[in-house]
Amino acid sequence: MSGLNPTYGALFVGVLLSAVLFGVTMLQTFVYFQQYASDRAWRKLSVCWLWFLDALHLSLSAHFVYHYLVTDYDRPDALSQIVWSFKLRIVVDALVVASVHTLYTSRLWTLLAIDDHVEPFGKEARRWSRQKMTVRASATRWVMRRIAPWLASVLVVVGYALGIVMCIVTFKLDTFGDLSRAPWATFVPLGASTAIDVVIAGSLCYFLARCRPRSSTAMNGPAKTFMMYTLNTGVITSFCSLITISTMVAFPTTFIPIAIEFLVIKRTPPSSLLFYLPLGMIARLRSLVRPY
Repeated sequence: MSGLNPTYGALFVGVLLSAVLFGVTMLQTFVYFQQYASDRAWRKLSVCWLWFLDALHLSLSAHFVYHYLVTDYDRPDALSQIVWSFKLRIVVDALVVASVHTLYTSRLWTLLAIDDHVEPFGKEARRWSRQKMTVRASATRWVMRRIAPWLASVLVVVGYALGIVMCIVTFKLDTFGDLSRAPWATFVPLGASTAIDVVIAGSLCYFLARCRPRSSTAMNGPAKTFMMYTLNTGVITSFCSLITISTMVAFPTTFIPIAIEFLVIKRTPPSSLLFYLPLGMIARLRSLVRPY
């Protein structure tokens, strides 16, 4: 194992930055309940569930860093052993990713249902009429409506399975040396999570762009903001996942990838809460669309 700076020093810095991001989660949770006090109960429970997982993740991270840097600081042989809180943190990681992907996929199906009843705003201003729709636009719409939601759903289910496998493999490991000899247990779930983020973010932006009426200038601002949130969530989280995979390849005997993974997981719940903040825009979209 490498020296303390790139190993437990990296973990310490990662926990500090995770605590800062947890403060962001707390703030966004407060803002959500202030602005959407009358929101549906299941949405409130979803926000509380994400907040709980985020708090549990920080607690477990702080525990195993404290364990290595304080409790067993004078036992070099114990530094290579994987403590129970580290293994349990992997389970929390999987729950966070699975919960967020499930929430985003459910919102994707909601936007698809809204798109099914989108009526053009005026005969001359009809944006998606069969007469004006090009072959390319028609093919794109068919792919996004018939394939993208199902592809996202299938990828999310595959992500569930990969998360379970990752947790089982991690609980069977005893030392960090064993963990370094099973890199696929981390590479594959992170790669799958990156792919799912890209598919969901792109699909959400497509349906939001379709559901935004050009004649309603009041809708353009919230919709564009919501699309920015979606892109930020998918792109930034995917970028951090790619950095984690790259550092695993470049620094396989250090804890730098784990420290970056702290930030990836901490970035996910705040992004999901941002996803809920502009939900009033969805309600307004429902009120604007009418069946053919």
